[in-house]
Amino acid sequence: MKQRYGRLRRKLTLFLILCIAAGSMTVGHIFFNEGKTTGGVSEHSVFLPVIMYHSVVEKGEVGDYVIHAETFEQDMIWLKDHGYETVFIEDIINYVYTGKALPKKPVMITFDDGMKNNMNTAYKVMEKYEAKGVYSVVGSYCDSGYPYMDWNELAEFAKYPFAEIQNHSYDLHGLGNRKGSTRMQEEGFCEYITGFASDTSKMQIMLEEKAGVTAACYTYPFGLVSQETYPVLEDLGFKVSLTCIEKGNMISKGDESCLYRLNRYNRSADESTEGFMRRITSE
Repeated sequence: MKQRYGRLRRKLTLFLILCIAAGSMTVGHIFFNEGKTTGGVSEHSVFLPVIMYHSVVEKGEVGDYVIHAETFEQDMIWLKDHGYETVFIEDIINYVYTGKALPKKPVMITFDDGMKNNMNTAYKVMEKYEAKGVYSVVGSYCDSGYPYMDWNELAEFAKYPFAEIQNHSYDLHGLGNRKGSTRMQEEGFCEYITGFASDTSKMQIMLEEKAGVTAACYTYPFGLVSQETYPVLEDLGFKVSLTCIEKGNMISKGDESCLYRLNRYNRSADESTEGFMRRITSE
């Protein structure tokens, strides 16, 4: 662990050195070009809809980010009845990097923030239908605990067979002066890049130390993407990142860039299972 922490510290130092060396170069064009898309259609591609859930409750009020367990179960039944099979982040990485086959009709089920009810209420349904779930957690929320999983619960949850844990930042999940992990107005480029890298690295280290997890995916808080973070995530070893843009994805063998900034559909309580699923599974 100390060795890995040392490598991450050296990466942060390198970011700062490059910032200083860049001097008067145009901010925003030091490390990156115009960015990447989610890939193109080919005979070696598969369509992947990604669903974003947050809170799943047994009873009580529902809304944009809260649905009833009964609705959630109906969603899982619909997917199963229509031939869809759930996949992990690891599965799509293996497909792109090594050509390992994906199901003919893959779908990814994701949960943001690390709500405690993801571990019990939602997971009971996932386990019942043998459905894989990708859970992106916020480190500072784990520090606080209820209504979020604490670190001990997360460590236990990480061992569950149908759960995969990913990085949702340590402490950038807010909409104050900084909107998610984006750059604040008047914030210097170097200050921003080193701050983002530090927060992301801290969460990676805590996931490893406290939950035995090495996250391969960065889930942008609120889906607010900053182009300046692209090379940082790649350099820190992330192979996938998730947004909140409501579109499908085309995943292509050999095209590593298609795994960055994957689109996701938010599942609110406003639509029926039939209406929602028909909408998101249309290529």
